Amino acid sequence: MDALKLLERWLKDAGSNSHPANDRGLPPDELRFVLEDTTAPALGPLRMRITQLLETDAFALTPLANHGDLARFVALRFVGIERTLPQRHLFAIGYALADALGLTSAEPDLGSSFFVDPEPPSIEPTIEAANVLSGLCWVEDAPPPDRRWALANGRFVDAWKLTRGAGIVVAQPDTGIAAHDEIDPSMIAREQSTDILGGDADPEDPLTASMSNPGHGTGTASVLASRGNAHLRGAAPEASVAPIRCIADVKVFDAAPIAAAIVHAVTSGCHVVSMSLGGVPSRALHAAICNAIAADLVVVAAAGNCVRMVVWPARYDEVIAVGGSNIHDEPWKGTSRGRTVDVCAPAELVWRAQRTKPGEPTSIVGGGQGTSFATALVAGAAALWLSHHTRAAVVAEAKRRRVSVQQLFRAALRATARRPIGWDANEFGAGIVDAQALLAMPLGEIPSPSSATHVGLLDDEMGSGITDRDFTWPRYETEVAAIALAQRKLGAEVRHLSPEAKAASTRPSAQLARDAAASSDARIRCFSEVAGITSASRPLALPPSVVDPRRLEHVLPKHIGLESAGRFDPARARTYLSQGGKREQLDRLEKLLPQQGGRELRSVLLRDVDEALTAMAVEGPMSASAQVGLEALVSLTGRPAIPFRKGRIDIDDPRASEWLAKIALVVSESAIQSYPASVGRIDVEGVHVGTGFVIGAGLILTNRHVLQHFASPVPRRSDPRRWMLTSDDVTIDFADTPTSMTTNTKFRIKSVLGAGALAIDDYTIDFRALDAAVIGVETTNDAKTPLPKALPMHEAVTPLDAHQDVYVVGYPARPSSLPLDAGGQLNAEVVRRLSELFRGEYGTKYISPGEVVKAVGSIAGDERRWVVSHDATTLGGSSGSCVIGAKDGALGVAGLHFAGHWMRANYAHALGLARKDIDAWSAGNPPTWLA
Repeated sequence: MDALKLLERWLKDAGSNSHPANDRGLPPDELRFVLEDTTAPALGPLRMRITQLLETDAFALTPLANHGDLARFVALRFVGIERTLPQRHLFAIGYALADALGLTSAEPDLGSSFFVDPEPPSIEPTIEAANVLSGLCWVEDAPPPDRRWALANGRFVDAWKLTRGAGIVVAQPDTGIAAHDEIDPSMIAREQSTDILGGDADPEDPLTASMSNPGHGTGTASVLASRGNAHLRGAAPEASVAPIRCIADVKVFDAAPIAAAIVHAVTSGCHVVSMSLGGVPSRALHAAICNAIAADLVVVAAAGNCVRMVVWPARYDEVIAVGGSNIHDEPWKGTSRGRTVDVCAPAELVWRAQRTKPGEPTSIVGGGQGTSFATALVAGAAALWLSHHTRAAVVAEAKRRRVSVQQLFRAALRATARRPIGWDANEFGAGIVDAQALLAMPLGEIPSPSSATHVGLLDDEMGSGITDRDFTWPRYETEVAAIALAQRKLGAEVRHLSPEAKAASTRPSAQLARDAAASSDARIRCFSEVAGITSASRPLALPPSVVDPRRLEHVLPKHIGLESAGRFDPARARTYLSQGGKREQLDRLEKLLPQQGGRELRSVLLRDVDEALTAMAVEGPMSASAQVGLEALVSLTGRPAIPFRKGRIDIDDPRASEWLAKIALVVSESAIQSYPASVGRIDVEGVHVGTGFVIGAGLILTNRHVLQHFASPVPRRSDPRRWMLTSDDVTIDFADTPTSMTTNTKFRIKSVLGAGALAIDDYTIDFRALDAAVIGVETTNDAKTPLPKALPMHEAVTPLDAHQDVYVVGYPARPSSLPLDAGGQLNAEVVRRLSELFRGEYGTKYISPGEVVKAVGSIAGDERRWVVSHDATTLGGSSGSCVIGAKDGALGVAGLHFAGHWMRANYAHALGLARKDIDAWSAGNPPTWLA
């Protein structure tokens, strides 16, 4: 669908009745594009052109600055309309707007979620933090007893003998400020404070419950300038802080309000800008930063947390990028790293003010983790430096040298940083901030600032390559960066991006897909996708730190006597493995391998399985590669995925051997052979996005997160009034292996009848959300073939009782990302090769036998009591698969598969418990329910 036509249709469906001319502020979640012209545009003519282009005048134009170079950036705002379109569509619309209006650029405010201070890992993968890697970079230790350890570590206490930062104002674009004992009123520069989001002067943080880090601005402000009246003292305890509320949630990064916050910092007379936030690049944000530096401000920003890749704006050459360290002078394990990091500061268990709810006491302090706090410390060091030398003297010295104050401070900061023994300066900058040494260095002795070494994103994250000078990098930089960060957030390296496998967050716009595919640079081609080849799957959630012992039970045959009192006995299994059983299992596995992969792949698999079985025999630690080997063994022998051939279960497939008797019995005594004919692969413009199955005349049941690939909720993500298709080319194909030639089995999807109320994203498994959707499909296709018959569904939950056999039918896709282990390590290349070995064909219909692991009501966090876990082998493209079970011999679909947690479990909704919703969506054509 044409991008501008999509926007027009979306705006009409949203039906905004607001009066945008009277609206103030830049609220979060608003549908918004930042338009860039060569000079400040005349708003009247620009409004007229946009009105003619979009056939609506329901929008506002808000300049990011009233004068100067930044006045050429104007926010095009659709007031009262929530941003619900997928990222790739927002970029496509931006490119189309820029082209149609003759502008330099039109970048969407994405609300990207690549920066969040980590939180302790959850036992169950429910309602996970926005950053799925958060638990992997969390340090379990208690905070050091000395609440001022970070100040001592950075030698701030020694620096206070010279100054405490009096006379310096530090602007803090963040969530605002909340009342707390550590936030003395005297430390707040009220005249320079403001609220960009609400359009008023009050920067109060409302501590909204839905925020991932409520009170974030309060915590960072306390680290920066707490007066020491209560428990803590800040790095610059006599400096002033100007809170500028420009984000409602630290994990949601919108460039327009942050750029406006920097403009305000300059015009209101601040001296330092401290940004404990980050996300994707932005032309407006970059221009605002360059303007601040030209106005003699110091600008520091957090390198980022958990994604390892340095985020923007810290990644800009002009900005001082701050990484994180710990009390032992080692890098904090969650810090982003790379050649763009300038310096580190304490980030692990730094004591800070803590207040997350309006009713909480104002006296709580605790240990926080994240480069947010390292950034506040370095900003405090900048305040001390300016106060000690006087800002006038610093500005004069910079002008004498014909450099910026920013360059002068960076040179002094790096030259005086402490470099512990073994410090990796290429990854973590010059060392750890040393405030005393920084202040002790006379201005005239600061080394000549060197030009920042530009490190390109592709070179830094993907290695060197042949630069494609014909690729319009300025046009696509933000989108390429957003995809790269999304890949990192999914636990995978950017260099492992593939045109053949995507997640929703790594899919490109149509324009980028086209131009990237044509690039002479192989690295850029990784950002493309190819119709008919690419699959877009939901990522597998991260693995547990300890391998589930049930994995061993799955791979050992039942007949070798490893039961005790009728149940599997791990002690007997270990004895068996140590007394020759390991060799038996390796021989058993090797028989399955001759037809799969080459000699090298078989050798890798057998080596890793050998290591896994050895570790399990002695209850020893298991390496990442051994975990991969164990999972491969499970998938090949214990929980195989068996393909369909010519509409029949291929019981001759060697992977079916362990389940042959049971499968043969099911095939002969039930109608299961006919069930797969009603299960189809959902494709959007030739890209495989999931699975669905027929539940009524013209009705398909799938997941809401699958639906979100081709439809958007209107006018908001959660509890929408309606859904709008974002593509005219959405099909479901019931062939064993759908292709462009399988026209007889392909049907067009025409409408959305209903879906779960809560939004679903790539990074969250939230058991409160019903990840289900009913979509309308044509009942007869162009080949005059009728839609396959509806599958009956079990209303009872008993087919999903623990240990009941189930069969999952769906279309596994090539993995879009490969998860890390609890130590943050995994050889992704090994995982990719092994997945090729035991999953030779993707996008093909498989049946996967397994058992229910946890029944309804036994999974932590399942407040609605409608989720079960199972251990059948699935991959991301299996989303929307049917989970077939039996009650009293009656076969039916009992569950809807929606998520997987690698090496732990897979999750499905018990359909009988979602019947009320499904029936409501299917009004007029109710499904057949089995009592």
